[in-house]
Amino acid sequence: MKLESLSRQQILKTMEREFGYSGHEQVTKLGALSEHIRAAVFIESQWNGEGNPAPVATATVTRTVRQRLSPVWPELVKDEQSEDPVLDSLSHLARLGEMMKVDSSHWVSAPVRLIAVDDTTSALIAATPLHALPFPLRKVIQITGRARLVDTTGRHSATTVPVQRLADWMRCAHGDVCVWARAFMQQGEKNMLSVEDLDGVELFLAGRWQPPGGLTKPPHGVQLYRRKVLIHGTPSHEYGLCRLRATGGERADIERALVIDRQDARRLQGALPQASGLPQTIKYQRDADLVTLFLPRPLPAPENAFLSLGWPCGDHAPEAWPKKYVFSARLIPLLQNAIELLGYRLIEQSAGE
Repeated sequence: MKLESLSRQQILKTMEREFGYSGHEQVTKLGALSEHIRAAVFIESQWNGEGNPAPVATATVTRTVRQRLSPVWPELVKDEQSEDPVLDSLSHLARLGEMMKVDSSHWVSAPVRLIAVDDTTSALIAATPLHALPFPLRKVIQITGRARLVDTTGRHSATTVPVQRLADWMRCAHGDVCVWARAFMQQGEKNMLSVEDLDGVELFLAGRWQPPGGLTKPPHGVQLYRRKVLIHGTPSHEYGLCRLRATGGERADIERALVIDRQDARRLQGALPQASGLPQTIKYQRDADLVTLFLPRPLPAPENAFLSLGWPCGDHAPEAWPKKYVFSARLIPLLQNAIELLGYRLIEQSAGE
């Protein structure tokens, strides 16, 4: 048997052929990380007598992936990295619902399912690596980063995989975010307490945060507010609901308020309309077979799990907004439905706008 060495470019080309996607090394790297994490959990699981896999340690997963991929991407084992790309990818797969954490450091595979994208495409949510999938299913899968997109136009073994509703996969706490928001704010108003001299307050009005100073006439009804606070010495934001009163001067003061959870505040942001009364918009831009999503602010968790089907674009600090995320263009229908479930409208932006 004759052994031949492969160049790095040959290895990348082999991966691209297997994944069914080429042209962007970052996308290939994300796909390779995800597939090797799935494979590590799949292989390292030791089946017990009852047919259940034993949990796999985080350290086992990260060690296995680094050993296999560091010859292609040496930076995976550099100690000076501020973030661990293997752990980051593992966390994203968990957000997608492919892995479940059973304790602080062990993982098991979650049930396999499909999420419909449109009439011809579904997203496969499964910790099973590509090589372990049935061949008829494997040959109709395209891997674009963490997303595994299944062509559902033909007859293949994907027909046996259960389909989960998008809203259920996103774990939406509501059927209609606007209906939920009205009920949430009505209940919140009943629980408000009188307050005095809240400093650094901003109100979410017409789709953006603005200070109440200069509002000679307070906005009607319950409002969403935020203010800067220190939590254990770390700068953060407190979110809440409030009612305002006119002071007779050039400002409106908060009269009553209720602190709420950060994720509920983010849900409310999507439900509150623009000044025109129309839903707020999120824009995207096409670039060949990819799309860039422009997010003006954080989306609520866990509903924002669909963002893990893509990847962030640009070097942004975690607290810096707006942000850009890149996805396969095949995911546009899913992105549109997910964004609408959160109360926004998705609109296409032409290049150069």
